[in-house]
Amino acid sequence: MNKTKDMKFRKPFAVFFFSTLFLGALPIFSSIFGYQFLPTVKWVSQAFWPSVVFGIATGLIYLWFTPKGLAQNPKANGPLKTVLVVVAAPFFGFFVGITAFTVGGPLVVSAIIGKDTEASFMVLAADGGNSKYCTRPIKLEGLPFAMDDLCRVPQSLRGTLQPGTTIRVDGRGTSFGVFPSQVTVIE
Repeated sequence: MNKTKDMKFRKPFAVFFFSTLFLGALPIFSSIFGYQFLPTVKWVSQAFWPSVVFGIATGLIYLWFTPKGLAQNPKANGPLKTVLVVVAAPFFGFFVGITAFTVGGPLVVSAIIGKDTEASFMVLAADGGNSKYCTRPIKLEGLPFAMDDLCRVPQSLRGTLQPGTTIRVDGRGTSFGVFPSQVTVIE
């Protein structure tokens, strides 16, 4: 009886865990494979408080179920590992929840029902360094941490951009965000 009751709780948690983890990691992996997604500033500002609430709820759910998962094989988990995992779980869950709500969900919606669209962004900095997965980036204002770089901006355009410049990004998307294909400066 107790084992079946435990299974009833474990299955929904597993579905929630993997779906939030998938949606939270999807923007990162899509960028790695060359399909960058930028949420719109309007969506990010509208979704701020709901995403914080969702992130807190996700962190609490991760915190609630993490000890249950660790208890499945107590010999494999030493006390230090157990403490570190339990302490990290709510922070990890919070970050995953916010990213899933703010970027991952809109990315999926835009990929499925998106059409040619445009979004305006303000340049925060145009002199960022390259990374392995984001070459010639410019930093945009008003977007979430780690999702605020527009990659592969032509050097001819990037050299003319100053902080405060407004750009238009065209591509496939919705009012939630856009997969960039072209960047132009708004005069």
